[in-house]
Amino acid sequence: MNLVYTPFIIPMSAAVVVCFLVFLYAIRHRQIASSPAFIWLMGSIIEWLVCYLIWMVTDDVQFKVLLSKIEYIGVVMVAPAWLLFAVQYAGHNKWISANNIALISILPIVTLILVWTNEQHWLIWDGYNFHWDHNILLPDIKYGQWFWVQTAYSYLLLIIGTLLILRRVFESSQYYRNQAIVLVAGVLVPWFGNILYVLQIGFIPGLDPTPFFFAISGILLGAGLFYFRLLSIVPIARNLVVENMDGCLLVLDGNNRIVDLNRACLNIFGWSLKKVVGKNITEVWTYNKELLEKYSEALNVRSEITLEKNGEIYYYDLQIQPLYNRNNSYMGRLITLHDITELREAQMEIQRQRKQESIELIAGGVAHDFNNLLSIIMGNFKLVKIACEEHRDIKDYLQRIYDSAQKASAITSQLLTFTKGIEPVKEPLSLSRIVRDTAELILSTSEVSYQLKVPPDLWQVYTDKNLMVQVLENLIINANQAMPEGGTIFITAENIKSSPLLPKPLKMTNSYVKLSFKDQGMGIPREQLSKIFDPYFTTKQQGSGLGLAICDAIIRKHDGYIAVESVVGKGSTFMVYLPAYLEQLEN
Repeated sequence: MNLVYTPFIIPMSAAVVVCFLVFLYAIRHRQIASSPAFIWLMGSIIEWLVCYLIWMVTDDVQFKVLLSKIEYIGVVMVAPAWLLFAVQYAGHNKWISANNIALISILPIVTLILVWTNEQHWLIWDGYNFHWDHNILLPDIKYGQWFWVQTAYSYLLLIIGTLLILRRVFESSQYYRNQAIVLVAGVLVPWFGNILYVLQIGFIPGLDPTPFFFAISGILLGAGLFYFRLLSIVPIARNLVVENMDGCLLVLDGNNRIVDLNRACLNIFGWSLKKVVGKNITEVWTYNKELLEKYSEALNVRSEITLEKNGEIYYYDLQIQPLYNRNNSYMGRLITLHDITELREAQMEIQRQRKQESIELIAGGVAHDFNNLLSIIMGNFKLVKIACEEHRDIKDYLQRIYDSAQKASAITSQLLTFTKGIEPVKEPLSLSRIVRDTAELILSTSEVSYQLKVPPDLWQVYTDKNLMVQVLENLIINANQAMPEGGTIFITAENIKSSPLLPKPLKMTNSYVKLSFKDQGMGIPREQLSKIFDPYFTTKQQGSGLGLAICDAIIRKHDGYIAVESVVGKGSTFMVYLPAYLEQLEN
C-alpha cells in the first residue's frame, strides 16, 4: 500500500480541523441541555471526515473498502444525532427517551450490519470497481437497494430536525432566528453536496464532495458558536404568554450574559434586542450601579427596588431564581420584575392618611389632656386668690396645682418617647426576674393572677432597664384591664434562633428573646388591630391610649418588634421580640 498526494487533501484537512475545534467547544459546554446530541453530531461528522481523508491518500483497493465500511459508522449516525439535537434545541425534551433513541437507531444499525456483510448480498454497494482520476483511486459508483433506503431515511430525519428548528425560528426573537438560520445552514450545506454525489451531478465521478462541504459547515457552525453564542446561549422554551406578559422576564447564563428577555423587559430598560442579547449585564446596565453590584451574584431574592426613569421613580417587585439543568448543574438565573408603582403609591397614600390621622389623634389627645389640666390649674389658682383674700390655708390648692403639673410633665415625657428626645441606655439584662417582679407589683391588689414560664437558659437582652420596665408595666396593665372580672395572664419567655420564619421586620440572621403575654379577655375586633399601636387610640374607658404606642416606640428603639394576635371572645396575645445579647451567645 502506498500513499498518494492530491490537492484535495488541503480542503479536507481544513474541514477536519474546523470541525474538531467545534467538537472541542461543544465538549467544553457539555452541561448545556442540547450539547450531548451536538457532541454526538460533530463526533459522527469527524469520524466520517477522517476516514475519507485517509481513504483519499491510499491506493490499496481492499484498504479503501475497509475504510468505506468504517466511514459508514459516522455516515449513518449524523442524521439521528441531528434530529436529537433539533428536538432538544426546540425545547421538546419530553420526546427524548431511551425507547425513542433506540427506535430511530434501528435502521442505522441494520445498515451497518449490511455494510459489513455487503459481500454476501450487495445491498449497499453493487461491486468494488475503481479507476484513477486526479491522482486518486476512485470507485465506479454502483449502489445496492438498501443504500437508497438508508439515504431516504437520513434525508427524512434531516428534514424533520430542520422543520423543528425552523418552527422555533418563527416563535423566537430575531436573535434566535439568526442563530437558528446559521445552525440549519451549517448542517444542510454538506447534504447538498451529498445529493449531488448520490445523483452523480457535476464534480469528479466517484469523488464524494460531501466531506469538502463540511469545511463550509464548520465555518458556519464556528460563526454560530462565537457570534451567536450557540450552545452557551440556547433558546429557553418560551411562548406567546411569556412574550406578552406584563412583567419583565430576563434570563442570564452562568456568566451573567443576557440569554433571553421579553418585550416588557425591553420597554422597561429601553434596550434593543440585538444590542443586549449575548452581552454581559454589566455592559448594558445604565441604572443604579450599587443595585447591580448588590444582586450580581444573588440566587434567591424577593425584594422591592426603585428605578429612576425620565426623572420619575418607579417601584418594582424583584424576584431572582437559579436555573439548573436535568443534571442539577447551575445554568444561570431567571429574573422577573413586576411594576408595583401604583400599588406602592396607593400604600404610601394610605400611610400618609394614617399618619395624618395619628397626628390628629395626638393633637386632639394632647389638647384634651392639657386643657383638663390647665382648667384644674387655673381653677385652683382662682381658689388660691380667694383663699388668700380670706386668709385661709392654700396648701391643698397648691398640691392640686403641683399634681396637675406633674401629670402634664408625665404626658410630655411619654410624648418624647415617640421622638429622638429619649435614647435607650442599654446594658446586658436578664428578663426573668424583672418580669416576675413587675407582675407581682401590678397584680398584687388585682383579681387577676399570672403564670410565668421561663426556661433556665433564657438569653440575656441588651436593653434599657427603665424603659423595659415601662413596656412590661404597660403590657401587664393592659392585660389586667382586659379582664375586669378576673382571670389569668399567661406570660412565657423563649429563645428564638435565627430563622427565615421570623416576622418580616426582624432580621432572619439574628437571634431574639420572645416574650408573650396572653390574657383571657374579650379580645380585639379585627378592624381595630391595625390601629392598636397608634397614639391616643383606645377601646377602654380607662387609660390614655398611649400605653401600647409607647411600648411600640420603645421596642423599635431596641431594634425589636411587637405584635398582637387576638380572637374576639377568647382573648389577646402580645408578643415582644428583643435582640439577644451577642456576647453571651458567642461565649
